[in-house]
Amino acid sequence: MTRVEKVWDRFAIKAALGRKGLTLTGVAEEAGLDPAACRKGLSGMSRPGAQAVADALEEPFSELFPGLYLNRRRDKNKHNQKSARRDSAKISSAVDKRAGAA
Repeated sequence: MTRVEKVWDRFAIKAALGRKGLTLTGVAEEAGLDPAACRKGLSGMSRPGAQAVADALEEPFSELFPGLYLNRRRDKNKHNQKSARRDSAKISSAVDKRAGAA
């Protein structure tokens, strides 16, 4: 018999909470968070809310939300690279304007 790996999506998470008699708002309030934190956590907008859900379900955070919450440091570096390219383009256009005026 093959073992079926559980796939967690927002519907499965809500259902698992419901089977335990919990609600997203209740979990958030129990954790001392804003009532909407767990709802936001399911969509990737509140890591503390997502952590509260994982704690309530007694499941590893990385299993419930694989890839949804990435290391922010890595994301920050990507953002800096984009802004650096954008800034360098602005500098070159300013240099072009000065060259044309001379």
